[in-house]
Amino acid sequence: MCQEDALYFIELFSEKSDQVKLITILLSALIAVFVLLLNQFFVQRRNRQEYLLEKIEKLSQLSIEYTDLCSQILSDVRGQAASKHIDYPSVCDEDKRKIRANIRKIGMICGLYFKGAGFDPNDYYIWNMEVLDVLEKGKDSMEGKAYLYFEDAEQHIVNSDAKLAVLCSNLVRQYGYKTYAQEIKEKFGKIFKKKEMI
Repeated sequence: MCQEDALYFIELFSEKSDQVKLITILLSALIAVFVLLLNQFFVQRRNRQEYLLEKIEKLSQLSIEYTDLCSQILSDVRGQAASKHIDYPSVCDEDKRKIRANIRKIGMICGLYFKGAGFDPNDYYIWNMEVLDVLEKGKDSMEGKAYLYFEDAEQHIVNSDAKLAVLCSNLVRQYGYKTYAQEIKEKFGKIFKKKEMI
């Protein structure tokens, strides 16, 4: 039966005009499949890019929340330190949990989606604000030293905010929307730089 089908197929396209039609149909089918696959590639790429941009936006929101939480904690502790009724100012457990959860979320997003982002959670934990430890344990009650510790804590918040802002802006620059011309320029620019080095 297969031999008969093969003979029928050969007879069907035995004339030159029929062979041209077959080749045209095959080329059209190949082009259609190629266009479909190319379209699928660009759609998936765009979807991935949009997904990563959503994650960068979430990361940016978390970094703002982190800065706000740290500022609130420092303000609360400063208010407690100024109060005559509280001997040893401290950070409430709820605020500590919020900071840890926030840092954990930032670390999770960076670890899952942006491994090369350079996020180190140890740079952001609350223990980096030494004033909290000093005041909680009553180690140093001298007014001048407490003021310096508060300044250091404020500088830690500013530095952390700046590092997180740079991290987010670098990710936007790396994963943000680019035109096709920009992508070509970046790819060929890297190739030309490699050739110059050789």
